[in-house]
Amino acid sequence: MDIVKIGFLGIAAVLLTIQIKQSRPEFGFYIILGTSLCILTMVLSYFYNISSVLESFYGYLGEYKSYLNLLLKVIGVTYICEFCANLCKDAGYGSIAGQIELSGKLSVLMMGLPILLTLLETLKGYGG
Repeated sequence: MDIVKIGFLGIAAVLLTIQIKQSRPEFGFYIILGTSLCILTMVLSYFYNISSVLESFYGYLGEYKSYLNLLLKVIGVTYICEFCANLCKDAGYGSIAGQIELSGKLSVLMMGLPILLTLLETLKGYGG
């Protein structure tokens, strides 16, 4: 089970960072960054499995494939922003992390506006 490996890797990195921060605090961030990148590469292997399932979804969606693409983009933006914001928080730069989170939220909002517009046009078609 990969999740067990990821969990143990994370716990080991945190314990190692706690020990090293006492003598060499500048190395703590590098350990966390390296561990985060290792976990990210392990998680990326799941995306290959997910992409094969999504290919089968495309056959069912027909003309609505753009909605699935938009959903995947939104998910990607949220994961990237969360990953980067957490790294900034760990490094002690909470204000930058907050700005990354805000930009991610605004990006998701901007990506969702076309869907909202389509929904409003559909509702207008039924009402008038």
